[in-house]
Amino acid sequence: MQPLITPVITPRFVPSCTPTLMRGLASIADEHQLPLQSHLSENLAECEWVRSLHPDCESYSDVYDKHGLYTPRSYMAHCVHCARAERDLVLRKGVGIVHCPNSNFTLASGVCNVREWLEEGHKVGLGTDVAGGYSPCILNAIRMARVASVATTAPVGGGETSAAVGAGGGAGGEAQHHVTLSYNGNKCSRSLCVFLRSLKDAAAQRSSTWQLWVELHVWAWYSTT
Repeated sequence: MQPLITPVITPRFVPSCTPTLMRGLASIADEHQLPLQSHLSENLAECEWVRSLHPDCESYSDVYDKHGLYTPRSYMAHCVHCARAERDLVLRKGVGIVHCPNSNFTLASGVCNVREWLEEGHKVGLGTDVAGGYSPCILNAIRMARVASVATTAPVGGGETSAAVGAGGGAGGEAQHHVTLSYNGNKCSRSLCVFLRSLKDAAAQRSSTWQLWVELHVWAWYSTT
C-alpha cells in the first residue's frame, strides 16, 4: 500500500447493500484497519425506505451498527434527519459525520444542524459530494456550510455564527486532516488542511451561545515533485 494513498471501504448506502455485503465489507475494513464511508439520513424518503427494508432495526444508524460498519474509522455523509437516539449511537461508536451543504441544498434534502452535532461532541467534517451538488470546490462547501449554519441556528437580526467544519470528508472537533491526491506522471498534489479550535474553548470567550466562534484556519498548497 502506498503511504500517501488510503483505500476507503464504501458501501453505497443501506438500500443498495445486502446484509451479506455489509458484513463482508465490515470484515475487510476490520482486517486491514481501513476507514469506511457511506450515507446516512440524507432525506426523509430515504429514511422511510431504510425502515421498510430493515424493520428489525431501530434506526438507519442501527442498520450500519448491527452489520459491523460503525467504528471510529467510519464517516457518514449528510446526517440531515438524525433523531437524538441515532445521534447518541453515532457518538458512542466514535463515528464522524460529513456535512455536505451544497448537495443538501441542491437536492432539497434538508439542512443539517451542524451546531447541534458539535455541541453534542461529535466529529464533524465537510464534504463536497459533487455527484449531488454542483461544485467540487471545498471553499464553496465552506461558504455553503455557513449559510446552512445561519439558516438553522441564527436568531433574527443576530450576530456572528460559524459552522465548525473540517475538510476532506472527515475532520474532527479539533481537526487536523490532510487529503493528498496523487496523479500519474509528475506526481502533482493538491492538499487542504483545516484546524478547528474546540467549541468549548470558543464558548469560554463569548457571553452568548449565539455568538460562539470557532477559529478556522485554512492552508491550501500546491506542490509538484
